[in-house]
Parts: sequence; C-alpha cells; structure tokens
Amino acid sequence: MSYRKQKYFQIPEEIILEKSLGDRRVYTYLYFLVIKRAKSLEVEFCLNSAMEWMQMRQPASKRRYQNEIIHIIRWLIVNGYFQESDETSLFMDTEHPDRSETYRFKMNSKHIFLKNHFGSIWFQDVYKIMDDSTLYKNKGVEPPKSQRQARMLLLLSYLRLKFSISNSSFTYYNRISESIGITPMALSSTTKYLCYANILITSTLQIPSTIWNGKCKGPTVFVDLHKYKIQLSGDVEEDAQYNPSNEIAYCQKQFFRYMLSGTKSKDNH
Repeated sequence: MSYRKQKYFQIPEEIILEKSLGDRRVYTYLYFLVIKRAKSLEVEFCLNSAMEWMQMRQPASKRRYQNEIIHIIRWLIVNGYFQESDETSLFMDTEHPDRSETYRFKMNSKHIFLKNHFGSIWFQDVYKIMDDSTLYKNKGVEPPKSQRQARMLLLLSYLRLKFSISNSSFTYYNRISESIGITPMALSSTTKYLCYANILITSTLQIPSTIWNGKCKGPTVFVDLHKYKIQLSGDVEEDAQYNPSNEIAYCQKQFFRYMLSGTKSKDNH
C-alpha cells in the first residue's frame, strides 16, 4: 500500500474541526484516501489493516483505539463520505465489528475532490511523519509513534487549512486547542516534532514595547519550511522562490499593525 502514488491529500475542514472524533480522525481518513482505488473510489479494508497502517502494532494499543476508529468510520458513513450500501449498513448495525472482517465501501467523490475548505497534506509530509526515522534520529529524538503521528497529521491539516487563506498563520496554542481538541502542552510537543521533521518552522512574535513593557510572549507563527507545486506534467516540484523567513517577517509586521491599531483579535486564527 503506497501513498506516494498520490501527490497530496485533501482533508475536509469538518473532519479537522470535529473534536468528538478524537485525535486519530485525520489519520483514519487519510488511511481511506491512501487505499481507495483511483477510478472506482472503492476501499477494501478490515480494522486490523487500518490499525496496522496507523502503526498500532501492540495488542494493547489495538484494543485501546479500536472503538475510536469504529466511531470515526461510523461518523464518516453517517456524514456521506461513503455511499450507502449493504456493507455500510452491516458496519453500522454490528455492535462490535470483527477486526478481521473485510468491508468494501465506496467513497463519495464530492468529499474527495474539493475546491475549498480543506487542509492539504503532501505525500512528502506523510513520508516524513510515518517512515523517515533518520530525520528524528539525526536530531537526537525518538521517531514519533502512532499517537504522536496522529496529532502531527491533525495539527498539520489544521494549519494547512489556515495556510489556504494565507501562506502562514499566527495564533496561541490555547486557541488551536479550542479548535481541534489537543491540549496546549501536547500541541507544543507536536509542533516540535513537525519542526524536527523539516515540515514547519515556528517563531514567537514580539509585542511592541510601546504596547507592553513587561515580559509577555506574543503568539506563535507557523510557517511551512517548504512549498510544493504541481507542474503541468503532473510532477511535484519544490517552489524555489519560496522563503519561509519572508513569511515570518510578514506576520511580525501584520501583528505589529494589529497591536498598534488596538485590534481586539490578536491573531489570524
């Protein structure tokens, strides 16, 4: 099963913001985007294969998160991400679906090919988060395990949703926590790992001394370390003109303008 056949994945806004689904909601939906057949949009899966792809290799972790994944899949069915069929009805009606039972669903194209209201995840991002252990070992940290990977994908899709409006986003961790349901402490750790993976860079914006003379941290700016674009040939190419430092400088100027003008909302969250 290879995610590299696809250039990037569109994660719908409503999935990103649906906190009731838990931290693995983007991870689970990404699994279906990866395994779907390109032409028919069919997915064939069992719970065991889904949990193994999400690297829940220990029996204890499988038992712990099985119900969460079932809940996510049922939410996807109810909200039209899969077309109604006897197979989806069986999954909904079975109180405790068997892990090894194979199901065949068909995804709904209107939720896959989106024009707006989504966060993009490039296949390069998925590789760095899930498979490139060297990146982390070279920086003296352990590669992320399943739970951290899930949070990395969730936070990244949320930030990319914001980047679709502008090339960067600045906000406070507690604001992000309110939006996606990850605690501020876990968000801080997750952000560090996205930086270890060479996906993001961050900076704390400075509050103008004319506004605040004491010690007070400004919001955090989140910026993509790399920008990619799809060529007419269909190949993915890194944008050589992109400079993340320019994005940070732009956010600092924008934040200064908000602060000096007395704007109540101090972020572009």
